[in-house]
Amino acid sequence: MTTAVIRLQRPVVGSHAVGDCWLGGGSLTGQRGPALDAAAASSWSPGSGMGATTVGLPRGFGSMYRGQEFRCCIVAINAGVRGAAPALSSVEIGAELQVGDGDSAVKVSLPDERDASDGSGGHGRAAQLPAGQGVNLVVSRRIDAATSCALRVVVRWRGGDVGGRPQEYRKFYRFPVLEPMTITPVLSHPLAAEVAARMFPPPAPTSEGAVCLRLALRNASGAPLTVAEPPTFRPTSAVGHAGVVWPAGAAVCLEPGDEEGVVVVLRRGEGWSSDRASIAAGELRVSWRAAGGERAEWSSPTVLVPTRHLVPSPGAGGEALSCRMAVDGPSGLSVGDEADVRVEVTGEAGAGEAVEVRPSGVWAASGGLAPLEGQAGGRAVASADGKVSLRCVVRCRCVAAGDWRLRPSVHLDATVGARSVAVAGMDAGVLVRG
Repeated sequence: MTTAVIRLQRPVVGSHAVGDCWLGGGSLTGQRGPALDAAAASSWSPGSGMGATTVGLPRGFGSMYRGQEFRCCIVAINAGVRGAAPALSSVEIGAELQVGDGDSAVKVSLPDERDASDGSGGHGRAAQLPAGQGVNLVVSRRIDAATSCALRVVVRWRGGDVGGRPQEYRKFYRFPVLEPMTITPVLSHPLAAEVAARMFPPPAPTSEGAVCLRLALRNASGAPLTVAEPPTFRPTSAVGHAGVVWPAGAAVCLEPGDEEGVVVVLRRGEGWSSDRASIAAGELRVSWRAAGGERAEWSSPTVLVPTRHLVPSPGAGGEALSCRMAVDGPSGLSVGDEADVRVEVTGEAGAGEAVEVRPSGVWAASGGLAPLEGQAGGRAVASADGKVSLRCVVRCRCVAAGDWRLRPSVHLDATVGARSVAVAGMDAGVLVRG
């Protein structure tokens, strides 16, 4: 008895269905034969929903990615010499998919998907299997975890060289499931009230914060993939509403390593709490197609947003500070040089409230222009009419060459009283030579 696993895909209409093959002991191969070709062809029917025109066997099994449907045709072939070897009887194929390893592994029995459509219940079985012929089982399962998987195949039969005694053949086919893409928060910043009013449905944010979140979506697979439609964002209870701006258009093809920007506009919801440094905003959901045309769904890990960015928006009746930053230093800074960063902050607060501005943890961990130890920033008190004016100097050292940018919204932390507030302003740049 010889077994093979032929991977099948469901491409869009007009594409070619692609089958990939494990043969014998589970190695990747592109070998073909009449029995395998016939099995692959019989696994597709016009009513199967594949919308394909041909079925073939490429050179390797390919890669599986989280969110894809693992669909394959398992073939058992009587390997005896045609016309000389006896037929096998009571042939039956069984399959089980193990997702994960160890105690957390989940095992799922895989019935033939054609049984549900025609109600026969007879697929994957053969009362008599002459030499050179085969029987097949078509199974499918969507895999929603990036982990290691194993397909367990069991073939039972009677007859052959051992007479009528029952025989059983077991084989494991192991394969990894990878992440097709990654997502990186690039920038988040508070949104002005007048902009939020245009972005959100009524009622527009007034006393609650609004944020523009910029994300980088990267193709982490080894092959081109197509984002089939604009992504969506599923917010948590901490976010009242979220909308996605997809500049790329309806669909975009990403080569391996390519990135595409996604803009998510959101506002503070009922589950928001100011007691944490960041909140879970939600997850990005992407519908995509692999190179073979098969659709899949992917959801990102939970995206975090700094809590200080979900403060009341500028012009919405709450605290908001604007900042100007500039780098002072000798002409042509080099690694090891020290320079002063001048910080000038203006805004509004409650009369007599203390306002404090200091380097953020992001700035302290910067690999380019790092503040010297003990640089505490500055402090001021709002005037009787609530006006704030604060100036301070942060001494820094150039620790690495590069074109470094200092962003007020990222590199500064600010508080009014005991409340964290947002800081907005233009970037300050500095070029450090090696």
